[in-house]
Amino acid sequence: MVRAAAPPARTDAVSTEINFHAGSVRVGVIRLGDDSVAYVQTGDVHKFALRPIWEVPTTVLLPVERLPTLASALGQMMTVIRRLLDK
Repeated sequence: MVRAAAPPARTDAVSTEINFHAGSVRVGVIRLGDDSVAYVQTGDVHKFALRPIWEVPTTVLLPVERLPTLASALGQMMTVIRRLLDK
């Protein structure tokens, strides 16, 4: 996702959005011109997908460079949840 957020050599697109979702978490990147921002949303992601990211109250914006840190944190969280479910 980080590589996809990098500005292309040439584009006529005004904006581009890339996102992945699972369960009640949606993570994505939106690029407006040469600027990109990453976001995380929680809740009913299918409902939120129909609205711009800035209209969803559970959206957290972060720099694209922080996506690897976010991925690591989500992985750690899933490990803990799986451990708790196995008990």
